[in-house]
Amino acid sequence: MRCPACHAPHGEADTECPACRFSLAALEASLGPPPTTAGLVTDLAEALSKADMRRLREDLGLLEQQFQGLRAMLVTASPPPTLSLAIYAFWLFNRAGVFSAVEKGGSNHGLLLMIDPAAKAAAVALGYGLEPLLPPVALEASLAVAGRYLAKGQIAAAAAGFFREMQRQLASGAAEWPRVFGVHEDLPWFDSTSGVLTLPGAPDLGDAY
Repeated sequence: MRCPACHAPHGEADTECPACRFSLAALEASLGPPPTTAGLVTDLAEALSKADMRRLREDLGLLEQQFQGLRAMLVTASPPPTLSLAIYAFWLFNRAGVFSAVEKGGSNHGLLLMIDPAAKAAAVALGYGLEPLLPPVALEASLAVAGRYLAKGQIAAAAAGFFREMQRQLASGAAEWPRVFGVHEDLPWFDSTSGVLTLPGAPDLGDAY
């Protein structure tokens, strides 16, 4: 895990960054209550049309279906002048009440894209459980796609391009997802509809009669 402020590594149980002393609690005290988020897409900056939001919700829904356990979100917003977009995204990710009590630390597989339309900039906040699957180069590639559209002021296209590239990046490491989410293919599987118990490694003998 890395600090959102200085990117230095730190432990899951650390309450502040050992390198720069960044603290979510201190940040929360200075910002007050977070804005309300609305599911997959939250347009706080009012930069998206209803049609844009509908299409993006569909795209994110399909992404979550493809990668079971992933929680993908888009927020458009402008941070306070004293904060970077990345820090603001990190704060909202952790304090907007999006995740349940069990989705903490390494069990959090959230992916938040925040776009600041005024600055034509984008930032990403990741759950700690997703970090091992998305090395910096994967995030950089996805943000680069978004950046090309943002330079033209195309907010919806930037978000769609980001998640499209993110889908490609995730697919390249999809073999790791069952392990990360605790799905073990070496365990017995009972099909309740057929009453058949499948043992791992057992040969498929086909029909016995």
